[in-house]
Amino acid sequence: MDRAEFATKLSVMEQYAFFRDAHVGLQSEMLQASSEAKIPTGTVVFDRGGLCSYVALVGSGAIRVYVANENTGREITLYQVGPGQTCPINLLSSLLGKPVPATAIVDSDLHAVTLPVGDFKKWMSKDDRVRDFMIEGLAARYVEIFEQIHEISFGKLDQRLAAYLIDKFSDSEDTPPTYTATHEKIASDLSTAREVVSRLAREFERMGAIDLGRGRVTLSDGKILKSIRG
Repeated sequence: MDRAEFATKLSVMEQYAFFRDAHVGLQSEMLQASSEAKIPTGTVVFDRGGLCSYVALVGSGAIRVYVANENTGREITLYQVGPGQTCPINLLSSLLGKPVPATAIVDSDLHAVTLPVGDFKKWMSKDDRVRDFMIEGLAARYVEIFEQIHEISFGKLDQRLAAYLIDKFSDSEDTPPTYTATHEKIASDLSTAREVVSRLAREFERMGAIDLGRGRVTLSDGKILKSIRG
């Protein structure tokens, strides 16, 4: 491993506490076993029914994990994975050898490090920090997923958010219509969590309905937003 490759892999892995807190010998072992990956936007990282043979650590960029209805083509984003975060589907598929139940696509150019699953299992068995990383990562992500399932199943928050934005855009004198507010403010108005609003807003943006900026939301396509409202 040359010095440049060592430095770039180290910059990614230092974002993860289980690596930072490991003893020097284990850190060296992890760096030697790891591989660097640079993947452009739009690339499918794994697809439903496939297998993962590695554990991925994101250094920069983002991955969107979603499920899609084969008949309608409608997608539901489960979560995004950014720097220092974990992907529970990647962890479970790689460690248990089970097919993945969702699709992951690169949302913005990705720089990551991958760890062979065999080595990762070995490190889990001999270092509590690695095992805790997996357990805590899975727990935190599944709480997010269940919250989103509840909102989709019972709250119809996507429709409520679309109706809310349509109402706010109708009062705007800007061209195109713009609503100035934080996700915290919108979440408060809708009596929900900021994380839920942020997830749905990113989904609306991906669909082409709105454009997101710091502290503002701009209308891109009113027809799409009205179709979400129903």
